[in-house]
Amino acid sequence: MKTKLIALAAAAVLLTPSLSWANEGNYQGFHDSQKAKHHEFRENRHKENQEFRQSLKGKTPEEKKQARLNHHADMVEQRKNFQAQSHEDKTSRLKNKLDQNSKLTADQKQQILAQREQQYQENSKFREDRQKAVTDKLQQIQNDTTLTAQQKHDAVK
Repeated sequence: MKTKLIALAAAAVLLTPSLSWANEGNYQGFHDSQKAKHHEFRENRHKENQEFRQSLKGKTPEEKKQARLNHHADMVEQRKNFQAQSHEDKTSRLKNKLDQNSKLTADQKQQILAQREQQYQENSKFREDRQKAVTDKLQQIQNDTTLTAQQKHDAVK
């Protein structure tokens, strides 16, 4: 019942002429700006990673290990912050569009926003769990004293 109500509210949002983002042309501009931000973020990460790899030259293995751990933690934190900011931008746009819609009730609007937030939280938890699993697996490989350096390298790939 609750799922049907949410689906009905979502359909109303998508089919309401005042919210038809594709017809207004505004959505494409918003989508393009979001796409550009994501592309810029990925490019910056790529450059930072290249610079980081260059900075490792001449360091001892222990210094490299610590630097990699710190760099990885920084990258994870940057990604989380970027995703949170992107979510805020999208939620703000949705709230503005819902405020302009006179056909939905306040309860329906609240349900749509709650569903969006729940979905974001579930996706965030999934990403964190996946990241933790990968990090744990890499740590396990790194700490395995029975593997040679080449075997560790192959296991990571």
